[in-house]
Amino acid sequence: MRFGLIKPAARCLEIVDVADLDRARDMIGLDRDQCDHAMIDRATAIVVYEYGLFEPAHQDHFAINGRLYAGASVIYAVDERGATIDLEPPAWEPVFFASVAEVERAIAAGMVVRPHIAINDVVLWRWPDKPPARFRLRR
Repeated sequence: MRFGLIKPAARCLEIVDVADLDRARDMIGLDRDQCDHAMIDRATAIVVYEYGLFEPAHQDHFAINGRLYAGASVIYAVDERGATIDLEPPAWEPVFFASVAEVERAIAAGMVVRPHIAINDVVLWRWPDKPPARFRLRR
Protein backbone atom coordinates (compact mmCIF):
# COMPACT_ATOMS: atom_id res chain seq x y z
CA MET A 1 0.00 0.00 0.00
CA ARG A 2 1.26 3.50 -0.83
CA PHE A 3 1.83 6.05 1.94
CA GLY A 4 3.56 9.42 2.05
CA LEU A 5 6.43 10.11 4.42
CA ILE A 6 6.87 13.79 5.18
CA LYS A 7 10.45 14.45 6.20
CA PRO A 8 10.69 18.15 7.08
CA ALA A 9 14.41 18.02 7.96
CA ALA A 10 15.06 16.83 4.39
CA ARG A 11 12.27 19.09 3.05
CA CYS A 12 10.60 16.26 1.13
CA LEU A 13 7.50 14.14 0.73
CA GLU A 14 8.45 10.58 -0.21
CA ILE A 15 5.86 8.07 -1.48
CA VAL A 16 6.60 4.55 -0.26
CA ASP A 17 4.95 1.19 -0.88
CA VAL A 18 4.82 -0.78 2.39
CA ALA A 19 2.58 -3.36 4.02
CA ASP A 20 0.60 -1.05 6.30
CA LEU A 21 0.44 2.18 8.29
CA ASP A 22 2.41 0.65 11.17
CA ARG A 23 5.36 0.01 8.85
CA ALA A 24 5.16 3.57 7.43
CA ARG A 25 5.15 5.04 10.96
CA ASP A 26 8.11 2.87 11.92
CA MET A 27 10.08 4.12 8.91
CA ILE A 28 10.12 7.67 10.32
CA GLY A 29 10.21 6.78 14.00
CA LEU A 30 6.70 7.69 15.12
CA ASP A 31 5.69 5.87 18.31
CA ARG A 32 2.22 4.45 17.66
CA ASP A 33 1.21 5.20 21.28
CA GLN A 34 1.97 8.92 20.87
CA CYS A 35 0.32 9.68 17.53
CA ASP A 36 -2.64 11.77 16.47
CA HIS A 37 -4.55 11.34 13.21
CA ALA A 38 -6.21 14.25 11.44
CA MET A 39 -7.80 14.90 8.07
CA ILE A 40 -5.96 17.13 5.61
CA ASP A 41 -8.82 17.04 3.13
CA ARG A 42 -11.76 14.71 2.41
CA ALA A 43 -9.53 11.94 1.09
CA THR A 44 -6.20 12.41 2.85
CA ALA A 45 -5.21 11.93 6.50
CA ILE A 46 -2.03 12.66 8.42
CA VAL A 47 -0.37 10.95 11.39
CA VAL A 48 1.80 13.17 13.60
CA TYR A 49 3.52 13.02 16.98
CA GLU A 50 0.73 14.14 19.30
CA TYR A 51 2.86 16.70 21.18
CA GLY A 52 4.87 17.94 18.19
CA LEU A 53 3.71 21.54 18.37
CA PHE A 54 4.46 21.62 22.11
CA GLU A 55 8.08 20.62 21.53
CA PRO A 56 10.83 23.22 21.71
CA ALA A 57 10.81 25.67 18.83
CA HIS A 58 13.86 24.08 17.15
CA GLN A 59 11.65 21.29 15.72
CA ASP A 60 11.25 21.12 11.93
CA HIS A 61 7.90 22.57 10.78
CA PHE A 62 5.81 22.35 7.65
CA ALA A 63 2.33 23.41 6.56
CA ILE A 64 -0.32 21.78 4.42
CA ASN A 65 -3.40 23.75 3.33
CA GLY A 66 -2.60 26.49 5.85
CA ARG A 67 -2.20 24.21 8.88
CA LEU A 68 1.09 23.94 10.76
CA TYR A 69 2.62 20.58 11.68
CA ALA A 70 5.87 19.60 13.42
CA GLY A 71 8.22 16.71 12.82
CA ALA A 72 8.21 13.73 10.51
CA SER A 73 4.70 12.56 9.59
CA VAL A 74 2.83 9.99 7.51
CA ILE A 75 0.03 10.79 5.09
CA TYR A 76 -2.42 8.25 3.78
CA ALA A 77 -5.54 8.13 1.65
CA VAL A 78 -9.00 7.04 2.75
CA ASP A 79 -12.11 6.12 0.83
CA GLU A 80 -15.62 7.46 1.52
CA ARG A 81 -16.08 4.93 4.38
CA GLY A 82 -12.74 5.83 5.98
CA ALA A 83 -10.88 2.68 4.92
CA THR A 84 -7.19 3.18 4.10
CA ILE A 85 -6.41 3.01 0.38
CA ASP A 86 -3.35 3.66 -1.80
CA LEU A 87 -2.17 7.24 -1.70
CA GLU A 88 -2.07 8.98 -5.06
CA PRO A 89 0.19 12.02 -5.44
CA PRO A 90 -1.72 14.80 -3.64
CA ALA A 91 -2.87 17.98 -5.37
CA TRP A 92 -1.09 20.02 -2.66
CA GLU A 93 2.54 20.12 -1.60
CA PRO A 94 3.83 20.63 1.92
CA VAL A 95 5.47 24.00 2.57
CA PHE A 96 8.63 23.53 4.61
CA PHE A 97 9.98 26.16 6.98
CA ALA A 98 13.64 26.72 7.83
CA SER A 99 12.96 28.46 11.15
CA VAL A 100 10.34 29.59 13.63
CA ALA A 101 10.82 33.12 12.28
CA GLU A 102 9.84 31.85 8.83
CA VAL A 103 6.70 30.24 10.31
CA GLU A 104 5.86 33.52 12.05
CA ARG A 105 6.18 35.38 8.72
CA ALA A 106 3.82 32.86 7.08
CA ILE A 107 1.32 33.35 9.92
CA ALA A 108 1.60 37.15 9.65
CA ALA A 109 1.02 36.91 5.88
CA GLY A 110 -2.12 34.80 6.42
CA MET A 111 -0.63 31.73 4.72
CA VAL A 112 -0.73 29.63 7.91
CA VAL A 113 -3.21 29.67 10.80
CA ARG A 114 -1.58 29.99 14.23
CA PRO A 115 -2.20 26.70 16.08
CA HIS A 116 -4.13 27.07 19.32
CA ILE A 117 -6.30 25.22 21.80
CA ALA A 118 -9.56 26.87 22.83
CA ILE A 119 -12.62 25.84 24.79
CA ASN A 120 -15.76 27.93 24.32
CA ASP A 121 -13.69 30.57 22.54
CA VAL A 122 -11.31 30.86 25.50
CA VAL A 123 -7.78 30.33 24.21
CA LEU A 124 -5.82 28.03 26.54
CA TRP A 125 -2.69 27.83 24.41
CA ARG A 126 -1.19 29.43 21.29
CA TRP A 127 1.84 28.25 19.35
CA PRO A 128 4.78 28.63 20.12
CA ASP A 129 4.00 29.15 23.83
CA LYS A 130 4.80 26.44 26.36
CA PRO A 131 1.79 24.17 26.88
CA PRO A 132 -0.41 24.52 29.96
CA ALA A 133 0.18 21.90 32.68
CA ARG A 134 -2.74 19.73 31.53
CA PHE A 135 -1.11 19.37 28.10
CA ARG A 136 2.45 18.67 29.28
CA LEU A 137 4.46 16.00 27.49
CA ARG A 138 4.30 12.48 28.89
CA ARG A 139 7.57 11.04 27.61
